[in-house]
Amino acid sequence: MLNKENVDPSDLIAKRGGKVDIDPGEMACEEEEEDPMSALFLIWNSRDAASKGFVAALKGLKSSYRLDVVAILEPRVSDGVQVENVVKDEQFIHCKVREGEEECVLTTVYGSPNEQKRQHLWGKLKMLADEINEPWMVVGDFSDIKSPLEQKGGGRVNEARCRRFTEWIQECELIDIDATGPFFTWKGPKWEGLDRVYKRLDRCFTNYQWQCKFVNAEVRVAPRICSNRHPIYVDLDLVLYSNSKRIFRFEATWQLNEQFQPSLN
Repeated sequence: MLNKENVDPSDLIAKRGGKVDIDPGEMACEEEEEDPMSALFLIWNSRDAASKGFVAALKGLKSSYRLDVVAILEPRVSDGVQVENVVKDEQFIHCKVREGEEECVLTTVYGSPNEQKRQHLWGKLKMLADEINEPWMVVGDFSDIKSPLEQKGGGRVNEARCRRFTEWIQECELIDIDATGPFFTWKGPKWEGLDRVYKRLDRCFTNYQWQCKFVNAEVRVAPRICSNRHPIYVDLDLVLYSNSKRIFRFEATWQLNEQFQPSLN
């Protein structure tokens, strides 16, 4: 039932951050089960979405208005790359990427810090691996390491978890791509009595077909900026195998833990 006798207009104004004028005679519900959605949307029809000026303007709007959802209409960005979403999961997005006549499969991963959830992730990705017969790249934050060599500082490494992660990589027949740049991709906290922890949690895996097709591809770990993570940069170069290109050779050492002391950056 609506009740306008028990409504204090000042309470309504305060609840809305002091930005909305309320008519003292406005009626309101006596009881409100839950607050309404408060997300802020921006819808912008712009044909210059690829320009530096547009990007700067969008960042300014986001900072000024604290935008939650942004929709760009008619951007006219003609880079020729098309992305088709195939599977969307809480911990990964599986899609196909096309440029002209070329195509590859891409899976971006966010491994949950919860180990039980990560085990579900490994199972789902293994099911995808069993069905994929084309170039496939799996990249992102896996929240696991393959060996104690991929951690510096912090507490004792859980070697059983390392083995499970390594076994999953082998079961999916994935190749861990060596990346240039800093070895450790995550800077963790400094716990009392222990050195600050660093780990190689972010990486890029591919299958054999991907290696054969994108022979000029390069994976780089970019500098860490305003974050405890290093971004992963993958340059495909979209060069197909031909007799004029170098021949791909599988190295058995890729399946083994390399015995080296990684540098810290």
